[in-house]
Amino acid sequence: MSGDILKQMETSCDSNFTQRNPLLCVLCHEQYDDPCIFACFHSFCARCLRGRAVAGKMKCPLCSSTTILKEGHILPPSDVLLKFLVESSSEEERVECANCDSHKGHMFFCNTCCQPLCGVCREETHKAKMFDRHEIILLSKKTKEVHKRCALHGEQFIMFSTEKKVMVCIKCFRDMKVESRAHCVDLETAYNQSCTKLDQAVHSIQELQNSVKEGIQLLRSLLDEIQQKSQAEKDAILELYESMLHRINEMKTQLLEEVKRQYYAKEKLFKAQLLYLNTLLPTLHVNLVTCSAFSSSANKFEFLNLSFVLMERLQSLALQKHPLRPTQGSQVNTDHKNEFAKCLEPLLFPNLCREFTSSTNNSNTFAPTVKLELSKVHHSNNNKLTTSTNTTAGHQNSSSQHHHHHHNNPTTTSPNTATTTTTTLPTASSGGSSVTASLINYSINFNNYRRSNGKSNSIIKFIDAKGPFADHCNEFDVVHRDLIQKLDHLKLEAQELHRDLTLRRCLAKKTVIADLRKIVSLLEEQLHRHHLNLEHKQPLLEKHWEDSVQRIANEQELYQAQLNDVNRLKQECHHLSTIVMQLSSFVSSISAVTERIAPKLAQSSKDADHENQIHALFEQINTITNPDSQHRHISMTSAPCNTGLCKPEKAPNRLPPYTDTAVKKS
Repeated sequence: MSGDILKQMETSCDSNFTQRNPLLCVLCHEQYDDPCIFACFHSFCARCLRGRAVAGKMKCPLCSSTTILKEGHILPPSDVLLKFLVESSSEEERVECANCDSHKGHMFFCNTCCQPLCGVCREETHKAKMFDRHEIILLSKKTKEVHKRCALHGEQFIMFSTEKKVMVCIKCFRDMKVESRAHCVDLETAYNQSCTKLDQAVHSIQELQNSVKEGIQLLRSLLDEIQQKSQAEKDAILELYESMLHRINEMKTQLLEEVKRQYYAKEKLFKAQLLYLNTLLPTLHVNLVTCSAFSSSANKFEFLNLSFVLMERLQSLALQKHPLRPTQGSQVNTDHKNEFAKCLEPLLFPNLCREFTSSTNNSNTFAPTVKLELSKVHHSNNNKLTTSTNTTAGHQNSSSQHHHHHHNNPTTTSPNTATTTTTTLPTASSGGSSVTASLINYSINFNNYRRSNGKSNSIIKFIDAKGPFADHCNEFDVVHRDLIQKLDHLKLEAQELHRDLTLRRCLAKKTVIADLRKIVSLLEEQLHRHHLNLEHKQPLLEKHWEDSVQRIANEQELYQAQLNDVNRLKQECHHLSTIVMQLSSFVSSISAVTERIAPKLAQSSKDADHENQIHALFEQINTITNPDSQHRHISMTSAPCNTGLCKPEKAPNRLPPYTDTAVKKS
């Protein structure tokens, strides 16, 4: 029988509980007759609850919560607040006159005789002088007068005890202990304090009421969402099922059952919370209406007599733990794609491997059942040599100190050399057979690559000590390292040449520019052949990559890094060639201007070229003659300056006296 009202309230509108009369019983829909209150603060008529007690307990007909009855009682305790409101809201009781048994006109009550009287008998029976001291009041005020006097002493209340939460008369005050008298205040002060506390309690209940409304709306929206999302999930499952009908029939059934299980579990949870909040909201409303009606209809004495019962009830409601927010979300997820992939692994695995290896740009596509724990390398090609003259000069000036230091200290470790890290890959099986993997360390020295992205050099351990990709990596490492060293050397020479023109104000030689351009062209040809060789190996490597998806992921990623690095080196070499061509034009123009402005400086440059030719001639003579000629050459170069074979130290501006005669004598 309990809980039969909940189905009606769950489907009813939200505004029904605000329109319902709080003084009507929910079970019989009549005005409360001796209302009884449960521990859940739901009240019902005493006649509606008779016969519901089982083993000293009674379930609430509204929310099914259990209330333990006091020993010897068959009903919950009486609701004095609701009873007071019912009595206050009802019309004058149809009480017969104690003298004539009539109830015509206004009825009165004699407090001295304790009898009801009609208007006629009040004038006739109490006309004698002996009835002058009798206190006669209207019958409607008789119930309110009860709360003004002490039930024990019959005296009017004068004070209120904040310790015991009761009103006291003068005799009660005299009988109290001295310590308890300190907690007594006048009725006006107690009334104001109680009103303040009641306002605070009402405010907390109003906040709770708003939270309950929000929770109800949220739960209802969640119920709609889980219905929509479960339907969407079903549609996605069915769509995927149609494409793989022959292989996923059993899996489809399992997934739909999982969605159904999740839907029913969440629906049950949300409906339980919604049911609780639906039953809590009318209770809060009833208590708020009760507070409003009580505050408006009760006088000071009545208020002080019953306000603390109301406040205790409101505080108990506010302090209870209510499930105002859902404990779960509305997401219905079965991970159906992963489950279908596992079901279709024998069918999809070869196709996914071919699709994976068909394009080197899509190196992050994996089979659904393969889990790779690798750090992805992000390539950066932002550091490029600038072709603009001003930008190039600024960049080279900022990096000149580093290259000069590296040039002067060949044994110093380059700052571009990054620390190496080791990544261990799990052993994979190729062709369904178990492979005993012997791991080898493969180190790639990407100097320029590290300068571009700032990441450390990686040492990767591959499966199988020998294989197509391992051989390719060994060959690539040798050629690639040589090309990187050549490119770095050319970049240093270009930087030195740039500093000679911009900082040192020195005249560069045309032959140096020509040689540099020739070396850059050769390096471009080597990089082009290196790139073609790398691309020619791609079909063989793709055939090798079909053996294992895990090795595909690692080796193809490394291959892509190699290819990108080669492309970047080609681009840098192209920029370097452009810069050398610009420097060549600058050198030519500056040389022409220098010859016109300072002929002596041009002549000194020619003499310097002649001196270099003489030194080259000495070295050639030294190599084709006997060993004694080497000692003779050393003695000639170390002889005093008057021999004419060396520069005088005190005359650095004077050119060395190399003559044809001196050469013949040597």
